[in-house]
Amino acid sequence: MPTVPRFVTAALSYADSAAVRNCGTASYTDRLSIDGQHRPRIMKFHVTTPAGQNLFTGYGDGYVAINSERYEHPVLVSPEGAIEPWDASSFDALTREHFEALLARGPELVLLGTGDTLRFPRPELTRALAAAGTGFEAMDTKAACRTFNILMAEGRRVIAAILV
Repeated sequence: MPTVPRFVTAALSYADSAAVRNCGTASYTDRLSIDGQHRPRIMKFHVTTPAGQNLFTGYGDGYVAINSERYEHPVLVSPEGAIEPWDASSFDALTREHFEALLARGPELVLLGTGDTLRFPRPELTRALAAAGTGFEAMDTKAACRTFNILMAEGRRVIAAILV
């Protein structure tokens, strides 16, 4: 019998973790005990994509996929609207103007995906974001994609500036 992470058993009210089955298929069954009665209970997880919103659906060496469309060049992604090419050709080519241009979009947070490895831009490049009270996080591109999806699902005004 597979082991179930604590957060899954916590999500199942009155779950008997020893009775959980089919963990590999994202279908969780437990035995619910109410008044000594054991009844099977199933909880299924489904991936949902809000209509009209951008979602990273994949990434790999030299590309990201947004709404199942592959991009092999730097992109700017917000939860809604068009996915736009970003004129930053590489991490070393980043300038203050690249980050200042993001402010016109009104984000509360900017995620910078720096490619395969995490790199931090020089502080003078992101000074305009800090002065405007806009949050900024640098991370490798794969982490930026995952983080964007979470923040987008929370309804946050986030922009991902992705270098591939």
